[in-house]
Amino acid sequence: MARRFGTGGRDRFLALAGAFALAGPTALAWPVALAWPVALAWPAEVAAATSTPLIDEATLQREYEAYRGSLAGMNRYGVHYIVVKTEDEARRLLGQLRIGGSFDLLARRHSLHQASADKGGDLGVHAGCRWARETVKLLDALKPGQLHPLPVKGSNGWGIYRLDSKEPVGVRSFEEYREQLLGGHFEPECPWEPPVTVGTAAPKGPARPGPDTTGRP
Repeated sequence: MARRFGTGGRDRFLALAGAFALAGPTALAWPVALAWPVALAWPAEVAAATSTPLIDEATLQREYEAYRGSLAGMNRYGVHYIVVKTEDEARRLLGQLRIGGSFDLLARRHSLHQASADKGGDLGVHAGCRWARETVKLLDALKPGQLHPLPVKGSNGWGIYRLDSKEPVGVRSFEEYREQLLGGHFEPECPWEPPVTVGTAAPKGPARPGPDTTGRP
């Protein structure tokens, strides 16, 4: 006849079951003395303690629609950038750029933003939500290849901007979204709060400077 165990015995069983599920069968040997009668296993509780439920399809579809809607009408901007300490220095560098000076060379020599200076001033290509609102307005006034005509005062100094590219943000398909999200390597174009059952990969690209107090460009 199977023995009956109190709450403590049950808790110890659940803890051991969880440890066994995490460590794997070869890493944790069960002593004969700890063998539990089949009648005393609590399968539903063990499953809840050792597994994470998958996000359901309806929730996934709602999340995708919200993701897609958040990118409607948004552009991606490719930008080169130089930041220096004073307005006079920024104006001097702008003058050199206007007469054919190398942005790459001047950024490497003078920019205080080391991450982009090491790449010749290249900030990369990012969705509009990753830039400060004032910077998006500034970039929207330019055509690809154009320099902003004036130095821009920011929290890190005086900035020089060149727009390299501007194009609509491409929205991934639901199938791509689903595979990347559930696979844990979804990289959102904009700051985004995932469902509690899944995670996202860290956005790629260096931290970017900016003309506002948040430090964004």
